[in-house]
Amino acid sequence: MSNAPADLLLTALEKTNEALEAAFTILPPRYLEAMEGFNILAPEDITLTLTANSKAVSGHTFSADQIGCSLVITSDNIVNTVTASDELLLPAGVTGSVSARLYYDAVPLTSGIRRLISDPVIAANSQTCSGSRLTRWEPHSTRGGFNLPWTVGNHVYMLSSYNPGTPTLYFLSGNRSSRPRESGQPAAILNLWPMPTVAHRLSVEAQWSPTRLTMSDWTSPVELPIDDRFANYLAAMTEAKMTATRYWSCKELKEDIIRQGIAAEIALSQVPSDFGLPNSLARTPIGY
Repeated sequence: MSNAPADLLLTALEKTNEALEAAFTILPPRYLEAMEGFNILAPEDITLTLTANSKAVSGHTFSADQIGCSLVITSDNIVNTVTASDELLLPAGVTGSVSARLYYDAVPLTSGIRRLISDPVIAANSQTCSGSRLTRWEPHSTRGGFNLPWTVGNHVYMLSSYNPGTPTLYFLSGNRSSRPRESGQPAAILNLWPMPTVAHRLSVEAQWSPTRLTMSDWTSPVELPIDDRFANYLAAMTEAKMTATRYWSCKELKEDIIRQGIAAEIALSQVPSDFGLPNSLARTPIGY
């Protein structure tokens, strides 16, 4: 397959991803859902250099897990937000080297998570955070990565009105970075309120997105922990989708191939409990 023309490879890749997406919608929920846990760190005091009316930051580099976190700058009068390794959401109101406190009130979520099924729970006291305003996003859509507005929720507060404490509310928002495709950028942000004053451990039940194969998967294949039947069903569904492309030349077999693809979809919807690896560490349908 790796020796096939590039345009044929791209078409096959597209149809395979379509089959994976179809399998995701067909499989029973137990194969698509898993519990996920996160660490919420205690606030951190940092020093950084700012220029008034600029969003740029120097003297400190924010890590990927700090994207979306609130930043209280001692000499400024607002709560700002980290949007990139060297950038803030709002222009600074001061110039020079300043002290600031970074609150870990945001949890970066990877593109593997499609939606949250439950409200987040703080492990130490089993307290549930409520008040979600957005629970689903599409990291592969064409609208900058999301099919809903990025401005869900108000994450900018006047310094005089913020009151750190134990989180009781949450909302989800798209990554507001001006460089959302930058390496290491999260697909979305789980925001907590109020800003936590101590470390917490957070759990939430999530539904995972199907893996989207890339061109490198053709050249560097890996063995996946999945049932052979799933691989066979996926192959049949992919082949059926290929019959609609200009590369399909065997008209005599077309109807049979389409019927086999439909049969594979029906079989997937009726898989037994021992079919695959529900809630597997791979975090995607049946280990994919």
